[in-house]
Amino acid sequence: MVERIEKLDEPINKVLDELMDGDIIVFQRADIDYSTCELPDVKEYFKDLFFRVEVTFCDKCQTNDVGFTMELSLKMNYDQIANAVAQRLGTDPYLIQFFKTQR
Repeated sequence: MVERIEKLDEPINKVLDELMDGDIIVFQRADIDYSTCELPDVKEYFKDLFFRVEVTFCDKCQTNDVGFTMELSLKMNYDQIANAVAQRLGTDPYLIQFFKTQR
């Protein structure tokens, strides 16, 4: 959960008293226009971190292929994943087929 500290005119001691163990204080500069950024505020940044996963891709036809790992988002659709992998492999995204692991 991300909360904005609204009472900026109160003494810092009073604001800090409301914090609990494990809370993280993040400062966002007010003099920069973040509206053109991909992640315009702290809340969006932490949401992006939450949905980030490492995915390992390997060749299904080669039994001992170690493959490669990419950091992707759980919010990505099939086309976005295919484009990211194709760019990494230097190939056409429409020539790639994905399979789940068979364990």
